[in-house]
Amino acid sequence: MQLVDACEKVERPHDAQAGLEAAHKAQPKNEAVRARLKQIFEETENYPALARLLISEADVITDEGTRFVTLRQAGELLLDEDPEAAVAALKRALKLRPADQAVNLLLVEAFAAAGEFDEANAILDAAIEAMKGRRSPDLCAMQYRKAMIAGAQENYEQELHWLKEAHNTDRNNGDVAVALATLAEQLEDYDLAIRVLRSIALMEAAPMSRAVAYLRQGYIAERRGDRQKAVLWGRKALMEDPNCTEATEFLRQIGEL
Repeated sequence: MQLVDACEKVERPHDAQAGLEAAHKAQPKNEAVRARLKQIFEETENYPALARLLISEADVITDEGTRFVTLRQAGELLLDEDPEAAVAALKRALKLRPADQAVNLLLVEAFAAAGEFDEANAILDAAIEAMKGRRSPDLCAMQYRKAMIAGAQENYEQELHWLKEAHNTDRNNGDVAVALATLAEQLEDYDLAIRVLRSIALMEAAPMSRAVAYLRQGYIAERRGDRQKAVLWGRKALMEDPNCTEATEFLRQIGEL
């Protein structure tokens, strides 16, 4: 550790890392070495290496709760970089707590990122079946992920179906509502898109502003050839947010400014 300290003092973190990795390989149970390695990986944002360290750490942790948390963290860190490794870590975590919903959802994400859609859907289907139709934010989250998987497979009919299901389950979920409105517009189901956009405009907090929800209805009206409604919604958007440049540009394009 003295050599590591010396390397860090002269700003040679790579040499310090190499020394720590060698020390960790020789003494995997040395908590001080693991802690310093974690610090270096976090500072350098080397998340795959941090995840691998956490996985090896889990092998020597005796407390089941701590081991579960460690494996879950490793799985989260690997989701983007190495989804197959994330699957392995999250499966180990689930063996410790099979009913943990958060880890089940992470495993769904990992399977989907790895292109293993059948496995992801199997987890979701079992979870949805277990809820027996009881409406809750958790059920909405499962249905939303079903929609995302369908979209990743370019099955837009199923994506629309599951977005509708999720929206009906929790009408206060802004992310679901925005996704449903967007897909409905893309599929030219304008009546559905308008209904959902109006519900978004009534939400206290949503990922889409009220002005944009109004403006999107203006776009739809313009596509349908209803200039009067296009002007109405464009002006309403601008009144809601005078700094909305998209609304200003839209009204200019249709000859109202």
